[in-house]
Amino acid sequence: MQEVFNNFLCSDLFDKLPLFLKKKFRKISNSYFCITNKNKLPKKNYTAKFSGKYQQFIIDNFKSTNYVSKNSFNNLKKILLKKKLKKINLLDFGAGDINTYLEIRNIKNLEYFYFDLPDRNKIINKITKRNNFRNINVINNFNFTKNKFNFAFFGSSIGYSNNYENILDKITKVNCKYVLFSGITFFQNNKTRDKYVVAKQLNIIPKINFVFFFNKKVFINFFKKKKYKIIFCKKNQFKKISYKNLLFFSKKIEYCDIFFEKE
Repeated sequence: MQEVFNNFLCSDLFDKLPLFLKKKFRKISNSYFCITNKNKLPKKNYTAKFSGKYQQFIIDNFKSTNYVSKNSFNNLKKILLKKKLKKINLLDFGAGDINTYLEIRNIKNLEYFYFDLPDRNKIINKITKRNNFRNINVINNFNFTKNKFNFAFFGSSIGYSNNYENILDKITKVNCKYVLFSGITFFQNNKTRDKYVVAKQLNIIPKINFVFFFNKKVFINFFKKKKYKIIFCKKNQFKKISYKNLLFFSKKIEYCDIFFEKE
């Protein structure tokens, strides 16, 4: 029955329903996602609104005592300080809002590289100049030879990248010392050797988003072959996501943080 309802939620018929019915079906089934038969993410995937005004609001609010982090991973600064690197060249892939930079910007010898969609890059570039931030660089492509990242952070972003394999291949080829993924969805399913499945995100209706769920074993083995070891793999702090409607597909689906170190 779960599989039948899953197929309905992923169908064109569901997409054509009035908004109130879509929300009702989602609520009844408590479905955050459904598993599609797509091989790739759509070219026009939904992206959240992004404005210079809101980025400035984050900067101004950060200075107040009421600041509360909304990052998918709140321990990045602690990890960076613990590693005691002489120089930190940190790539923030799919960086989004500027709050990650604000939380770590005062770390000694940090050089922060912001990478996101072109329109977001332009906005962040203007904001950083307006606020005279010194150790932040907005990049529009991966120039690994020039920047030589030794720490790569993917904050709930790799699952939204169609060319994720190419990205990870580039990161590992230059021997990036540390690679941290936050908010990545893993499934365990002995019946499939597929690297991933494409899931349709339903909890943001009327907007519809698509994201990769990764085969945990395959994903980890990729890094092991590149001579990386796991420092930790644990559930992400965000606890509101439910995968109970997907038990027909996998008995274990987790929203995780995983941290690799080059051996």
